[in-house]
Amino acid sequence: MPVVAILPLWAFLYAGTMTKPPSKTLTLVEAGAEVYGAAGCAGCHGAGGGGGVGPALAKGAVIATYPNPVDQVRWIILGSAGGGELYAKAGKNSKGGMPAFGKTLTLDQIVEVVLHERQTIAGQKPEADAEGWADLRKLPEEFPDLGYTKAQVDLILEEISAQEGVTIPEGE
Repeated sequence: MPVVAILPLWAFLYAGTMTKPPSKTLTLVEAGAEVYGAAGCAGCHGAGGGGGVGPALAKGAVIATYPNPVDQVRWIILGSAGGGELYAKAGKNSKGGMPAFGKTLTLDQIVEVVLHERQTIAGQKPEADAEGWADLRKLPEEFPDLGYTKAQVDLILEEISAQEGVTIPEGE
């Protein structure tokens, strides 16, 4: 009899465990941290960006190499094989180890990773990159084979602007 009396309480408590937890929408930087781990960036550059097989990104190193965030996006798209001149522009010599992610990651994911690397790992303030992000508008023309569109780029820029609280200059 005591078991039967407790049964409704048990059913009520059990049913309460069946609800889905509220979903959390990630910020661009948080999503970038997830992609950074999943795409293997951490395997070469270290979980905290301290370097290893790949160069260090932390303590402003990635900012020194790529003052413009869109040059960093280009480097991730092209990798060592196609982006050596971008790396050379920073006075560095590419040893050929950076894979091209332009066909394996979406433009959204690449931008998220760049935001994570620049802000979380390198400590860059969002407002320092606001003007540079305007160059993202050039990518659909630069990489027509990757299918980037003006509308897609505009959405990314709107999201950066809204989440980071910065004003990105209008394009040409």
